[in-house]
Amino acid sequence: MIVNLSADSLFDPTTLDFNEETFDDATLLREGFENVIDRYADTQVTHIFLNANYQRTCYQSKVWSSFWDIPEPDPKGSGWMLAWRAVRAGVDVFEICIQRCREKGISPWLSMRMNDWHNLHNPEIACPRWWEHPELRLSPKGTFDFAHSEVRDYHFELVVEFLQQYEIDGVELDWMRGPPFFKPDQAEAGCKWLTEFMRNVRQAADRCSDRLGRKLGIAVRVPGVPEHAAGFGLDAVTWAREGLVDILIPTAVWMPTDFDMPMEAWREQIGARDRPFRLAAGSDLWVRCTSNGAKMKSTPESLRGFSASMLSRGADAIYLFNHFNEPKDFRFFLQADDGNRTVERTHKELLSEGGEMETAMAGPRRHVLTLRNTVPPGIEFDEPLPRMVGAGSSETFHIHTGPAGREGKGVVRVGLDGEGALASADLKVELNGSATIPVEDLTDRSRSVPPEHEGDGVVWNVADTALRMLQFEFPLSALRQKHNEIKIRSARDETWQVVWLEVFINC
Repeated sequence: MIVNLSADSLFDPTTLDFNEETFDDATLLREGFENVIDRYADTQVTHIFLNANYQRTCYQSKVWSSFWDIPEPDPKGSGWMLAWRAVRAGVDVFEICIQRCREKGISPWLSMRMNDWHNLHNPEIACPRWWEHPELRLSPKGTFDFAHSEVRDYHFELVVEFLQQYEIDGVELDWMRGPPFFKPDQAEAGCKWLTEFMRNVRQAADRCSDRLGRKLGIAVRVPGVPEHAAGFGLDAVTWAREGLVDILIPTAVWMPTDFDMPMEAWREQIGARDRPFRLAAGSDLWVRCTSNGAKMKSTPESLRGFSASMLSRGADAIYLFNHFNEPKDFRFFLQADDGNRTVERTHKELLSEGGEMETAMAGPRRHVLTLRNTVPPGIEFDEPLPRMVGAGSSETFHIHTGPAGREGKGVVRVGLDGEGALASADLKVELNGSATIPVEDLTDRSRSVPPEHEGDGVVWNVADTALRMLQFEFPLSALRQKHNEIKIRSARDETWQVVWLEVFINC
């Protein structure tokens, strides 16, 4: 399991469980950063990728401007005020985290965001070169245009510095921060330009490896489908085939996790290669079925489902993005039948059970029909949900689950929304041609939203993702190891809107 830790998360008081005054105390800061790394020790995490740049670098760079290159940032206008104070206190967060990774047996890498868009129009945070050279942008307000050799050279300088800056095991080039890199009519030429860029990166890494006497690896994060990556100018199939990368990470750009990435297509298209590589399936923090619908955060059940599917389709590893804020994102209140509430934390369970097939298969898991959010111009893709189902004909969906597991029962969950008397909705659901058995609706709402998430639209119970969550039981023997065909129709002369669909397996 590979975890990406964003730089701003490392300076977030909620991640560190600190108050702001702590950022002036070098000793407490060191302990806080070490504690963040300690959360990943004694789990299935083998690598931590430390993100070290946005529009500027998060350390004192010789080739790029850093966040510390201003006399004093406005505490209200810059989210990096606390980081600025930490640096003034003499703290190098990356040196501390890298050393702690070594002590805990975790491989430390640096992660470079190749075209980040966060706070692009804040002059205290945006890249000065972007600010001063609008001709290098994709549009007046857009990110860098990599069709310009000056832009590619500028980013290559930072890649080389990353390789030399700290005692790391490798560098990740995060191409998901972010597409597009070219205008739509230049994607084909862009593939050639960025492949040459990656060849230069490989050569630079190998030269550093020879000089240091130890191998430095190269990882890349790219869109989850080979053709979609190429549509953005990222010919990752060629990169892997030529041995330019050591870890290839297909993934979604942000929200939600893509539960249906074709790992087998990557394997088939790459085929024979000059040097071995690892294929890591990238997961994000979010689970969502529709672009405007309910959103849930990653749970052990959803990560087990994602991992069981991806590992069975050819992935070697699981990659977690945005899973860094343990105190905020993996803590909720559990409401007991007697009215008492207890605090539940799922971060350790998620890290300890979501990265390997054996543990992913051993516990309850959810396989969700999510949308796909990284599709380049010119490629048509229809989101699977929402979908209207009526009595005249059935609507067909496909969900990949991986191995069925032990004997037992599973449940198809169908979330309905929209107008009408949903209580009267009566559906017929088939799984791989066999009828399922309607059972009681899912109504469990025992997880309560913690105060820090009130009002942000996040739901913590599957039952809250739709106005009504119907359930249909089936024997696990009815599952296929690959994609499962689910047909849904209304049993009456009524039409209903499906906004959520998942297969739940309770092993």
